[in-house]
Order: sequence, then structure tokens, then C-alpha cells
Amino acid sequence: MTAFQIFLIALGKGAVVAVLFKLGWWPDWEKRALRREEHKRVIKAYEAWCEQTGERPAADGEALKKLELRRR
Repeated sequence: MTAFQIFLIALGKGAVVAVLFKLGWWPDWEKRALRREEHKRVIKAYEAWCEQTGERPAADGEALKKLELRRR
């Protein structure tokens, strides 16, 4: 492949990605990575809280209702 062919391929890929991103069909990888990291932190904090309090609200429907009432 010549340098010009590589340039055309890269340009074509860039154009396709730009169009897909504009239409909302291309994932925002940075935002996705941040969401995954946040999810991991929340799960870790939940597990630490469960160990600290000795109860698992997700396993008990009544505890979930109590938590919901506290939030309001």
C-alpha cells in the first residue's frame, strides 16, 4: 500500500465515524468508561456498607421500603 492509499482509508474511516457519531450511533467511549468506573465504585461502597451494618437491604423487601421512605 502506498501512503496515499493509507491516507484515503484513514480519511474514509474518519468520515464514517464522524457521521455515525453525529447521528448518535457511535458510542462515546469515555462516557461509557466513566459510567463503568462509577458503577464499580457504587458496588464497592454498597458491599462495604453491608459489611459495616450487617444487613443486606437488597435481599429484604421491607428494608427496601424503609430506605425508600427515608429518602423522601
